[in-house]
Amino acid sequence: MQTSSRQPVTVHILTQVVPEKPNCKENRGEKKSWLCHGPPANDIPNLLVPKGRSILRNLLSCFLLLFLISSWNAVAATEEATLDTGTGKLFGSLLIPAGDGPFPVVLIISGSGPTDRNGNSALIPGQNNSLRQLAEGLAVAGVASLRFDKRGIAASRPAGLSEKDLRFEHMIDDARLWCRWLLDDPRFSSLTVAGHSEGSQVGANAAWLAGADGFVSIAGPGRPILDVLREQLAQLLSVRNRVKAEAVMQSLAKGVLVEEPPPELTILFRTSVQPYLISWSKYDPQVDVARFDGPVTIIQGTTDIQVSVHDAELLAAAQPRARLVVLEGVNHILKPVAESNPIAQQMSYGDSTLVVSPEAVAAVVELTGKAEEYRREKQEALARVSSFNGFEIQGKSYGAEDFPQNSSYPTAAQRVGFWVRRFLKENSAQYRFGLAEGGDVEQGRLVMDDRLDCVSFMYRCTELARAADPRDALDWALRTRFAGASPLAVVDSDGAVDYDCLEHLDFSLDMIRTGIWGRDITSRLTGAAVDTVGSLRYPAGAFQFVPGEDLDTGELNDGDIVWLVLDEANKKGARLRGEYGLVIGHIGIVMKQDGQTLLVHAAGSGLPGYYDEGGLVSVPLKVYLDRVEKFSGVVVTRL
Repeated sequence: MQTSSRQPVTVHILTQVVPEKPNCKENRGEKKSWLCHGPPANDIPNLLVPKGRSILRNLLSCFLLLFLISSWNAVAATEEATLDTGTGKLFGSLLIPAGDGPFPVVLIISGSGPTDRNGNSALIPGQNNSLRQLAEGLAVAGVASLRFDKRGIAASRPAGLSEKDLRFEHMIDDARLWCRWLLDDPRFSSLTVAGHSEGSQVGANAAWLAGADGFVSIAGPGRPILDVLREQLAQLLSVRNRVKAEAVMQSLAKGVLVEEPPPELTILFRTSVQPYLISWSKYDPQVDVARFDGPVTIIQGTTDIQVSVHDAELLAAAQPRARLVVLEGVNHILKPVAESNPIAQQMSYGDSTLVVSPEAVAAVVELTGKAEEYRREKQEALARVSSFNGFEIQGKSYGAEDFPQNSSYPTAAQRVGFWVRRFLKENSAQYRFGLAEGGDVEQGRLVMDDRLDCVSFMYRCTELARAADPRDALDWALRTRFAGASPLAVVDSDGAVDYDCLEHLDFSLDMIRTGIWGRDITSRLTGAAVDTVGSLRYPAGAFQFVPGEDLDTGELNDGDIVWLVLDEANKKGARLRGEYGLVIGHIGIVMKQDGQTLLVHAAGSGLPGYYDEGGLVSVPLKVYLDRVEKFSGVVVTRL
């Protein structure tokens, strides 16, 4: 991908045209509108629109944006975009500014339900065209964009799945594929993902998975969907029906279908939609936004009756580097609706003469400038890391041709299994604790496949499973091992990485909670129990685990990650819990082979009858749990 030579700028749409102003510059193309460098970001930390803003200024802002959008085709060209998902084609609109690129590009993801690429719902009369107006405003500012119809919606309707087969992961996968499609296009210098409402949750995951350069949450929830539902139902249902709804939601949270939901709740909890709700409920917006390492902007209107400012504040608290943009008198679809009157709100959803907030457009434009800068930093860091780390597995060089094809290994977990077997086949890795002399942490290396401990083994298998080639694996290493950190803060001038960086997670429950190494599926396994002891760092009841004697290994899949829980009744386990605050004492990966469920792990010592000394080894998981007394059970995550 080419890199833009343009310097990132903070851009704000003027409320009046003042071409004589010396620090302004004419926009690309023949368009006779003007853009102006705004004040430094620290001068306007929240882009909070003053409550006392005059009616005249409101009118001027709306007039200017209407003027810009009405003639956007003078500065941008529209292309029809098509993406083959394997289960049907998705269709979208790509807007490219006039002039010489490459341009920053924004992937715009619409919200829940039958909402099309323009922000219009099939369930609501009229059109608001909010997302189309956002795209056109970006084009005027010299920023390209792609918005698309989700599977089953509008032009992408033939690609739809039945309601019972649709999962939240389908939405994430589709957005991730669009991200890769844009990243592979040399016309674009950086990629920002902007998700609206439910699309914010989809976008946060897709941006991280695809390696996007920036992320914008627009009216995105800050809590898991079942928590949002609880709050909404509390205002709509009687106490009796709330109790019934809570019972259903508790079942869904455990991944269990409710075959006969209460008749009065069938529309909301019909059996065909429950699998989608279960898949969606696994995602926590705060966790997802926290792990994204690029610049983040969170946009929220004060008259949004669907998502609250509190949700935006929760997202901002989860991602300290995020910029919170609160827009006074702006509703869920970024339109100026000064009150929460249901009629006024409803009318806005079908009114395209109301234009999106100019401040919202400006906030997205500014974020794309930061994304440009971040992309340059990341490429510089990757170049240094590449020169410092070799591409070898236990002394044998490898390249892109050695990576498994997704057609043969369609899921990340299956590709984890592929790399587990590849490491075992070589079978020459020595055990070396990362902090010890010559270990990966001590040397500041990302690649050291001839000397592994349990953490570095898990790191490498998951990074290689997600990557397309060796360099891509290094990119994955930076954004997983140091989630949320700037690459320049992690990588020194020689290419070594600093494992003392605060964003590098401690080896314990923190790693599981990030969702970086798969979603925690423990609560869905037979025998799952709540930890009642806790540790110096985690209170009792902080997590669930499956005791070793209750574990049904038939429920585990090839490539699952097993986190072994320290037994508080064991002297060593109790010490690690009490002195260091740990609850996880070891990590391994499941390998299914010859009807057995094996634990593949980097062992520090031998296990009589199975292996004589430490190294990269495999052992039946149940045997390991029975024989190693310091572990009482497991937490399981799945990519």
